[in-house]
Amino acid sequence: MKKAVPFMFAASVLTMSLSGCVIHVGGGYEDREGAELSSVFGGIDVDSGNRVGSISTVNGGIELENNVTAEILDSVNGGIEMGENVLIERASVVNGDIEAGRNLVVEGSLVTVNGDIRLDDNARINGNIETVNGNIQVLNGEILDDIVTSNGDIRIEGSSTIHGDIVFQRSSNDKWNWGESTPSVLFVGRDVNLLGNIIIQRPVELELENPEMGSKVIHRYSHQ
Repeated sequence: MKKAVPFMFAASVLTMSLSGCVIHVGGGYEDREGAELSSVFGGIDVDSGNRVGSISTVNGGIELENNVTAEILDSVNGGIEMGENVLIERASVVNGDIEAGRNLVVEGSLVTVNGDIRLDDNARINGNIETVNGNIQVLNGEILDDIVTSNGDIRIEGSSTIHGDIVFQRSSNDKWNWGESTPSVLFVGRDVNLLGNIIIQRPVELELENPEMGSKVIHRYSHQ
């Protein structure tokens, strides 16, 4: 059952921490920039048009509806789902996906350890997009830094612009069986503008619709 957050507090910065229920930020909470929300066993969801501060969960997801402004989003076991026209500082997840609708703006980075990152049309990310064990998908987005994965696929579509590099990292402890390992896949659409390079530190299957993109590929591993 969802529990409504009370709105009678006069303090300009509000911190709420609940241990076993869903925190629901509903109507009447708009323009409360700086309000901080946290939950141990339960998710947090924020209705359309609200302004909050940092949000953190341990065992529960975070959901921001359309036109929400928030600061830092952190989840240990639970995904982060954002609607359209959302503005945040940064987001990180240990176990879970990060998904966003159209027109997302992130002042910093998006990071997951075990989870995918999927961005709909017209996202602007001022930092990195990074996963350890997960896939990354960007549609018509602008990424001002690098896109990085250690064990996953990357798909860049539409008229996206990547100002940094696309990097497939390899851990120093990785031991690849070159005859049996399934490589990751990089898909880059024909109209994507990549200002950096494609840095390959492990086996990757390249699907580059623009043949000229091949000149940006830098291999940094040996097949031995």
